[in-house]
Amino acid sequence: MSTTTATPVPPVRQPSRFATYPGDVRHIVGEIKGPNTLGEYLTAVTAEHDPATNTTRVGFAYTTTHDVTAALAANGLGVVR
Repeated sequence: MSTTTATPVPPVRQPSRFATYPGDVRHIVGEIKGPNTLGEYLTAVTAEHDPATNTTRVGFAYTTTHDVTAALAANGLGVVR
């Protein structure tokens, strides 16, 4: 009998802040930005491009430990413990 461990998948988060950028910047989703004026870090969780105005509305949520771990792993820097 083998035991498997599932990697927890974070729930889809709703953005708490939005910003509009010129051009198509949908690739920003998953990127961590900051710190803001309060020292907080935010992660882009949604991006909607409007071709009529050539702008992208990006939704941000507060950065979690999972976001940081995923960013480090994506850049080959290992896991934070």
